[in-house]
Amino acid sequence: MAHSELFLQIIDRFIELYGDRTGGRGHAIRGGLAWIQDTKVILLAEGSKLQHPSSWRRLSRLLSLAQQLRRPVLLWHLPFQIATTASQGASLVIRNTIQNSKLQLLQLPLPIISVFDESSRVPLEYELAMVDGAVLVQSQPQANSMGDNLPFILKISSCPSTLKSKILELLNQISAIPVETLVHHRMNRVRKIVDLSD
Repeated sequence: MAHSELFLQIIDRFIELYGDRTGGRGHAIRGGLAWIQDTKVILLAEGSKLQHPSSWRRLSRLLSLAQQLRRPVLLWHLPFQIATTASQGASLVIRNTIQNSKLQLLQLPLPIISVFDESSRVPLEYELAMVDGAVLVQSQPQANSMGDNLPFILKISSCPSTLKSKILELLNQISAIPVETLVHHRMNRVRKIVDLSD
């Protein structure tokens, strides 16, 4: 089952939103208002490769909407690092848009969680550094490789049937943390990864 189809089984209600549609609809992202039981989130899910400015503008608008509505953000298999690597030969406009969207995400004063599964071919260390917690769908639990000195909450869901409860548990846990602390830890995790890559 495609990643973008799995989230439709987990959420209880979804209203897909588009933006200004300048230069396209931003098909690489599926996003909008979502409900998991009574919990309201802004959902951003991978539709295809994030290589067009319209998709990044859509992502940015949805992050702005999350901030306006004060809703936590749920990223569903949205690989920022792969998109960034793929954009290295792209135009300055695309690279600039990607940088601005990533910075907006890092500085967002709201809880951000992500969902990935073991079949994803993404370097999770970078992806997980940009969020406050994650649910990994995998058959065999693995150790948290984020490091003890950089707080991060990781939940393991052994099968899709436990995914909804793990997401809700994670959102409740992270929502209790002050947003200033969340943003501070995100910045520190990304900074540490950038320092290691130099």
